[in-house]
Amino acid sequence: MTAQISDTIVYKNSIFNISGVNGKGLFDPTNYGIKPVITSTACYRGFCCTYALVEKSLRLNEVYLGLDLKNSLLIKHGRGGLKLLGQTPEGTVNFCGLHKYKNLNKPICFRGLLIGTDFIHELASNMGYASPYKFETVIELIFKSGKLVRSVDRSEQISELRDFINFEMFKTLSSAGEEKVQQKFNNG
Repeated sequence: MTAQISDTIVYKNSIFNISGVNGKGLFDPTNYGIKPVITSTACYRGFCCTYALVEKSLRLNEVYLGLDLKNSLLIKHGRGGLKLLGQTPEGTVNFCGLHKYKNLNKPICFRGLLIGTDFIHELASNMGYASPYKFETVIELIFKSGKLVRSVDRSEQISELRDFINFEMFKTLSSAGEEKVQQKFNNG
């Protein structure tokens, strides 16, 4: 599996990746009768979203959506295309071939998010979504009825988790290496 594009959130004027969720209710186009089209192996869902906090309210701000050929051609030729939450997409597509719907400002009722920034490139892998431990800065956002009630900096706990994971991997690799050396030695 290819590394996947994460949903993002604008928090305190910075862009964070959403790396963990608690609850249901984030945007899903199928809830609006829209079947996203996969346009890239980096986006198997066929869409990705940008959220924002507006006066402590979680809002869907932008959606990048893979559309079928008919709608893509309508958009390309300036004839509108599929509407989403009352908006038509921009005429351009992003690097994954997704059409951008902006200024959506849709309230989202959700419970909790883990968001991360300052990705640690040494931990990059080409598999799925980036886990929270792959970010230097990790914040937990807790919502009640879609309103932010608490934010907690979890960076220190995540750093401890990252250290533990690295230690366990080192132990596993070390013991596997020792076994191979022992086998080679015993087999001559």
